[in-house]
Amino acid sequence: MTIVPRVPAITPKVIEYQKPKPVIEWSEQEKELHELAKKAKRLIMAIPNDIFQSLDSCKTSKDLWLELEKQLEGGAKTQKNNRALCINEYYAFKALPNESLQSTYNRFNSLINKCRRYGIHITSKENNVIFLQSLNDEWLHLSMSLQTTLDLDTWSLSKCGRGIVEKEEEGVGC
Repeated sequence: MTIVPRVPAITPKVIEYQKPKPVIEWSEQEKELHELAKKAKRLIMAIPNDIFQSLDSCKTSKDLWLELEKQLEGGAKTQKNNRALCINEYYAFKALPNESLQSTYNRFNSLINKCRRYGIHITSKENNVIFLQSLNDEWLHLSMSLQTTLDLDTWSLSKCGRGIVEKEEEGVGC
């Protein structure tokens, strides 16, 4: 907004008021805020009506986000149960029969991201070991070889995983 100053006493009294600032006068920060406001409007319009109705009484944006979080993620007990289910799913992860290495790798990465959303922090070494142990029998030789020859504390599953997937038909690892 731009402030238009009060007009001197030559004419009838015109008080100071605000009017929208022309777009060409916007600073970079104002342009960013405008884009964020547009995104926020689109997000709010995507909220189901029953949830939207419960947000109507929120006075501050913090209250709105807390209520939205409670509506979408559930209460403390639900979050605790979801976290426990995620941990169980992580440690029970196995490649599916006849599943390609690419699909196994993608499912495992999705599961790691799900764990992060629930605040479950797992070391790279543990991710590497779980993934290698979850592979089907056809990958047993490669899995054992990688576990014995690599430092799983520093090895990157994402870098090597893509390399393994690219060479899946060749039967070659990192």
